[in-house]
Amino acid sequence: MKNNKIVNYLINLSFFGYFLILITERTISISLSFINNVNIFSSFFNGAVYISIFASILGFLVYLILKCRKNIEFLFKTNNENVDFKNLIIASGILLISGMIMLFAASAFA
Repeated sequence: MKNNKIVNYLINLSFFGYFLILITERTISISLSFINNVNIFSSFFNGAVYISIFASILGFLVYLILKCRKNIEFLFKTNNENVDFKNLIIASGILLISGMIMLFAASAFA
């Protein structure tokens, strides 16, 4: 029983570490665009890419706050053994959309 709690906690912690790394990477990428004076609406394609990235990040944050509260609480309370990871998987999928769009945009300009 105790081993299951530790494994669940480590899985949950890994998800949030993954989210932190991806959000940091997306934030740095978008910040560099603004620092380098990139006109994000210079073309329809650029505008669509940046709007999709912003929508994905915003959707991720809203979903995380609304649907993953128990997982966030579980980071600070280790007394719960039955943690559902389905919502974290969906949240990571929402966040990965912005990465796929960024990859597509980078390959389109290469």
